[in-house]
Amino acid sequence: MKKLAQLILLIGLISFSGCSVNNLPDQNAKPKIDENLPQVSLDSFKYISDITSIAFEWQRVKSPKIKGYYLYRAEVSKDATSFKRVAFIKGSYASHYLDADLKPDTQYIYAIATVAYNNQESRPTQTNPITTLPLPEPISFVEAISDLPKQIKIIWRPHPNSRINRYIIQRSTLKDPKWRDIATIKHRLNVEYINRNLPNGATYSYRVIAETYDNIKTLPSVVVTATTKALPNPSLEIDATSNLPRKIRVTWKLRVKMDDLQYFKIYRSSSEHGYYELISKAKKDDNTFDDVINQDGKTEYYKITTVDKDNLESPKNTLSIIGKTLEKPAKPVITLAQIQDRKAILNWQPGDRRAVSYNIYKTVRKSFFDRTTSKIKNTKELRFEDRDIIRGITYEYSIEAVDEFGLVSQKTKEATLIIPQVDPKENAPSTTK
Repeated sequence: MKKLAQLILLIGLISFSGCSVNNLPDQNAKPKIDENLPQVSLDSFKYISDITSIAFEWQRVKSPKIKGYYLYRAEVSKDATSFKRVAFIKGSYASHYLDADLKPDTQYIYAIATVAYNNQESRPTQTNPITTLPLPEPISFVEAISDLPKQIKIIWRPHPNSRINRYIIQRSTLKDPKWRDIATIKHRLNVEYINRNLPNGATYSYRVIAETYDNIKTLPSVVVTATTKALPNPSLEIDATSNLPRKIRVTWKLRVKMDDLQYFKIYRSSSEHGYYELISKAKKDDNTFDDVINQDGKTEYYKITTVDKDNLESPKNTLSIIGKTLEKPAKPVITLAQIQDRKAILNWQPGDRRAVSYNIYKTVRKSFFDRTTSKIKNTKELRFEDRDIIRGITYEYSIEAVDEFGLVSQKTKEATLIIPQVDPKENAPSTTK
């Protein structure tokens, strides 16, 4: 911390010292040495190193010949004798300089020379090797949490270095292996990020990079991988009735227990590949739904999905089940319709076994405009005799069957009967002598 404070002080001094750095002459130009020019004192040429910079301080050289200073640098790992001029510090009163954009954990050797107005320079004052500080260590612990709905949670251990200002979250996938920045988390002690709005059952890889106040990044953390929660996809046994009047009963059963089941959704469509409308929800302990339909013989298609405790719903692209309301009973078949002994007689046979009674419709037609219809209900027999008839009047009869649920068949075709105005027997010639 003491060295850090010294560094800050040095940087501040540079800012207010009034020194400036001009464009450098050709770095490869051979220096013109004036042996008589005064040098910077080695004892006064001091430094403080940071991760990517080194700050220098020296005692200015008091001479009217001096217009500034040249700073030279060599990287030890490459060639410690290969100095390059890296700065011209203008002004004889200059006494501070910051050499930035250096490599972390790298040794450098520096030399400083005074520069005269005729561009000749003194013998350089050379330092021993100076090492920049290493990068802060990478984040030591990172975890990515799977099986969350449409999201992945990343947590990590706070970086121990107090210079850390923020964290950079990077992500990649198998399809896109390039690491991309997806978020920046400010403050060193803020150690959680939730990656939201992700697809269901998707897998992502993450790593975390710490960054200092002066924008120096650590190496990435270890890579962690997580997968979002997949949609529930349970195996359901579904059945629907076809023998109930004016309703379809849908039943279902889970083949495998679903621990996080919240409820079921029931969908219906009038065609197998049509739009399925949500018509009801059922509690997790229910397994039956009665779909009331005011229509006989109506076919419907059903699909059932599950919804888990995270409100994730299973896909609807499963096979549908067909249900149907009970058909009307078949209409009867009239086998006899005639006038006998001044009465109308009707005989018929049931159209199927479902009929428990019959309704007979009698229409009295006195003229085209004068007609009345009456209904005789709940006839149990397969025969009907109507004595309430008058000569010269037209009578029309039709029959419908009724089953045990009260469903009524279509009417038979009308049977038309009439008693002639004159009885043929009354006008027959007498055979008595």
